[in-house]
Amino acid sequence: MPHYSQSKSRQTLTNLIVAVNILTCVCIVIAAWLLRMDDLTRNSLLAAGLLMPKLPQAENLLLLLSSVLVLTSIYFFCRYNRLATLEQEYIKEKMLCETARNTIQLLRCHRHDFLNHMQVVLGYLQLGKPDAAQTYLLNLNQELQAIREINQPDLPGIVVLLYSKQQEAQRHNIRLTFELRGSLNHLQVREIDLTRIMANLVDNAIYELARNPSAASRLINIILEYINNRLYLTVANTGSFIPDTAAIFKYGFTTKGERGSGIGLYNVKKIVEKYNGQIYVESDETEGTSFTIVI
Repeated sequence: MPHYSQSKSRQTLTNLIVAVNILTCVCIVIAAWLLRMDDLTRNSLLAAGLLMPKLPQAENLLLLLSSVLVLTSIYFFCRYNRLATLEQEYIKEKMLCETARNTIQLLRCHRHDFLNHMQVVLGYLQLGKPDAAQTYLLNLNQELQAIREINQPDLPGIVVLLYSKQQEAQRHNIRLTFELRGSLNHLQVREIDLTRIMANLVDNAIYELARNPSAASRLINIILEYINNRLYLTVANTGSFIPDTAAIFKYGFTTKGERGSGIGLYNVKKIVEKYNGQIYVESDETEGTSFTIVI
């Protein structure tokens, strides 16, 4: 996984930068101490064998080593920034590819559903039941109304994501609903960041309900609100319980075994922190789990 590999590389470089800076400080302190040492102390250390007799060479060596360590630290820092840039580019490209893939999948699903709905309506008409055909079409229209309401021209990625996740939830016999309250045309949050947050939360909700087919209620509810220049995103599901809500945001933590990377909710937390936002988690054994993001 490229993203996971880049994250590990950044962590390694961070550790190296810290280690090099510590060594540099130690060398500078020792060199300064040697330069300021008086003759009596120097002679005493020489007599005790605790100091090299060729002191100027030692001082020069320490100063040279300090310079090398400083240059090494600068090199590692540049590498760190480069990796951070590449990681952001990778995430952006990944989201674009995911949006394109979801769009194609969505079109295929709509084509399939359209043919099925037309067959049902045609069947009712052939049986001489126009009232049943009309009722079927009215129910279908109500089901699609919620999706139409969130068709924001400035948020095409969100629209595609919600369409595709609704189709994915239906394949697992899960009902996914979403509600828009207020206009999203003036959000301060980048669409790609909002898409990443929502995708991670919804994917986790679908996974938890899909692996628990015996759950009495199989519902995922998404609410988007924009009130007083603050964005409120709530993703709630009725089939999962999280005993330790603090641990789920730690890097590497996952409940999906080998399938999980342990960076989904960690990334959500980092994105929310970037906008000085908050995350609230409520989990109950009977009611389920809800995530509320405030940015």
